Amino acid sequence: MNAIDSFVSGLFDYPLMHHPVFVLFSVIAIGLILGRISLYGVSLGSAAVMFVALIYGHYDVEISQTVTSVGLVLFVYCVGIGAGSRFFSTLKQTGVQLAIISCAVVFAGGVSAALAATVFGISPSVAAGIFAGALTSTPGLAAAQEHFTAGADQSLVSAGYAIAYPFGVVGTVLFVQMWPRLRKKDLQKIGEKVDAEQSQAKKIVPVLVKMTNPKFVDRPIDQLRILDHLHCRITRIMKDGVLVPIEHGATLQLGQLLWVVGREDDIEAMLDALGEREEAPVIINSDMERRTLVVTNRAFANKSLSQLRLLRDHGVSVSRIRRYEYELIPNENTELSIGDQLVTVGNTENLEKFSKTVGHRPSIIDATDLLSLTLGIAIGVLVGMIPLGGFKLGLAGGPLLVSLLLGHFGRIGAVAGYVPRPTRLLLRELGLCLFLAGAGIKGGASFVDTLQAQGGGIFVVGVIATLAPIVVGYFIATAVYKFNILTSLGGVCGAMTSTPALGAISSKTDSQAPIVSYASAYPAALLLMVVGVNLLLAIMSSLS
Repeated sequence: MNAIDSFVSGLFDYPLMHHPVFVLFSVIAIGLILGRISLYGVSLGSAAVMFVALIYGHYDVEISQTVTSVGLVLFVYCVGIGAGSRFFSTLKQTGVQLAIISCAVVFAGGVSAALAATVFGISPSVAAGIFAGALTSTPGLAAAQEHFTAGADQSLVSAGYAIAYPFGVVGTVLFVQMWPRLRKKDLQKIGEKVDAEQSQAKKIVPVLVKMTNPKFVDRPIDQLRILDHLHCRITRIMKDGVLVPIEHGATLQLGQLLWVVGREDDIEAMLDALGEREEAPVIINSDMERRTLVVTNRAFANKSLSQLRLLRDHGVSVSRIRRYEYELIPNENTELSIGDQLVTVGNTENLEKFSKTVGHRPSIIDATDLLSLTLGIAIGVLVGMIPLGGFKLGLAGGPLLVSLLLGHFGRIGAVAGYVPRPTRLLLRELGLCLFLAGAGIKGGASFVDTLQAQGGGIFVVGVIATLAPIVVGYFIATAVYKFNILTSLGGVCGAMTSTPALGAISSKTDSQAPIVSYASAYPAALLLMVVGVNLLLAIMSSLS
């Protein structure tokens, strides 16, 4: 063993092994290679980067803390952008339950750490650090260090954190990978099913409608405001057995056949208002086309459809808008944004003219707005620095909150909440690896020394403090609230504030379900960890 240690130590004597750029990317590369190794179907994935980083850190390799911070910010920002479209609707439905899960996880972690530390004779300062490390919580670490004024105790807090943190990361990663496998659950298939169920009601479909309501006779089709409230659009009418685009000034008549586009869950309400579903054969005039046009002309930006008067001035109508990765049925108050994809109906000549007017340029769909990306992150960091009653959201919470809002609203002022999916996934994975590399190298510097000084008991306490809250949180999510496995695992990751574990789940499924539940549970966990540290110290004080 000494020979191996001497050989490895000799390798780290080379100047190249201390070159910051080489160190950073070699740690990530080796970690990703090891992370691909599968044992009984379980692999560490990106989390293996931390193990490699611990070794580098043990041999006195250093790296700037800025790397860790940049990685963390990139990861959580991209997570928030991806989850924003569903976050607030999910928060209304399950926000309270996920907050309760966070509370239970923090409580279980604090109690288990306090009891185990007392049994193994671990000091309160080290135990507080273990608790924060087991739940990978930087706010928890800060709260523990703030509690102890002596420099020696603060160092012990950091040492306990450094010992528990690696297993806090790896233990949660292993759980989210092994548990579904033991249950023989395919996360990708489950994710597809969950997403299909959640999107079914939002699916946009066309329907042929026979107008039977005399109330709307002679009403101009493009001024029928009731359809705005029902999120439906009339785009064509039947003439001589053929569906043709509506023209400016066209009015509704009894018995008229209308081609209406709307969300599946709004169709029945629309039928109640206009008439009845018609099962007649549908023929669309080949001379009357439908095209998807991308808005790049800034003259159209931030203007509503009622202001633009597309049917009157351009002879076309918009049946739906694809905005970023989402699709919506517009109404007259819907404002257009640069990059919107307009599903436009009209004759060939009008479509060609409107295409030039709107500035149609398909390449913009795949372009990343670097200004919005950097400005959004900067605002997120600023929000994270704002004191909230003695507490700050920090580099994780601030960018996460801002990106969720941007992902939900699509755009706030000049900042667009859109990053193309390939770019977003790349930045998310890169950010995670940077974060793990920086955190691992920092923890590796004191890992072995602290373990030798405190004994094996400190590691056992860290394992208990990691596994107990995971089991409690998952049990409540599945047995009490009956969440599906993806929502449950994401919620547990959020309650454990485990960014790497979320990355492990995301690598197994394209579904946003775990990301949304993570984002819902995470803020509560950040706040509760400060309370959890005081709970742990109070328990240990009463037991001593």
